[in-house]
Amino acid sequence: HLSLRRQRQMCIRDSYKTLQVCANTQMQPYRTILVNKYVEGFPDWQIANTIQYSDRQYHTKKKLALCEFAECLETQKIKNGTLDMPVLLRYKE
Repeated sequence: HLSLRRQRQMCIRDSYKTLQVCANTQMQPYRTILVNKYVEGFPDWQIANTIQYSDRQYHTKKKLALCEFAECLETQKIKNGTLDMPVLLRYKE
């Protein structure tokens, strides 16, 4: 079995790779939102100003960004053989 340190390294690698494949266009600024919020630690209002979205639009895009990240992470886990990472997807019944 992998050491805890190695598992964490693989988790960080997969998370980084997942961020890199998230959409980052004017209509889908998902990577910008995720990096600024969860890597850089900027507050929501500052990110909304940066991407020039209203508060309401920003929070909608943030939810979509998190969904895209969860979907892309599943693909990365399959590619890298790290299937033991948590599943972030939740489906409505």
